[in-house]
Amino acid sequence: MIEEASDQTLQIDAGAMTPASRMFEFVAGGLVLALVSFAVVVYAAYHGWYLQDLSRDWAYAGVGYGFLFYSLGAFIFAYGWQGGDTMKALRLGFFICAATLVAIVALIMLLKLRADAAAKGAGAVAAGSKANFDGASLLHTAGSMLLPAREEEAQPRLPRDGPLFQMVCRGCGLSFAPAPPSARCPHCGTPALSPELRPIENGPPR
Repeated sequence: MIEEASDQTLQIDAGAMTPASRMFEFVAGGLVLALVSFAVVVYAAYHGWYLQDLSRDWAYAGVGYGFLFYSLGAFIFAYGWQGGDTMKALRLGFFICAATLVAIVALIMLLKLRADAAAKGAGAVAAGSKANFDGASLLHTAGSMLLPAREEEAQPRLPRDGPLFQMVCRGCGLSFAPAPPSARCPHCGTPALSPELRPIENGPPR
């Protein structure tokens, strides 16, 4: 009698422990599958809509299949969490999947907005640098056009339509064009044929 009672006790204890252990396996397995699948979804969304180094088809496939396996893991987790109650597990799993789907859509929209903002910022910086470069080149060109004019103003100007041959009078130091027959300086009257005069070419002194 004692041996039969002990065998029944062991069977009851084993039967009581088996459902709890199996529920833990469901919870742990479903949680691992859901976390790995969600990581795949985040990876595909980040590389497809933010970095844009993954084609859009692969991004959609990664998000779609990742969410499919995530939903499976969520229902397995809910089944174990609810102790094997199928109806409660379906309600909990549906709630988890709906909330996760909203979060994924919001994540994709946020990544797309951040990528567009980064692209617009880079375009604005490039446009600004181009405008600065054009402004600097314009100022440089204007300066190069004005500097020769200033140098020309600093030099004495001679009439362009004047005579091609002029002389400098050593008496008064002024230049004049010798006119025949006397070829005298019109400023002081010194004769042009005097040894005190020297011929110069028309143009500014060098």
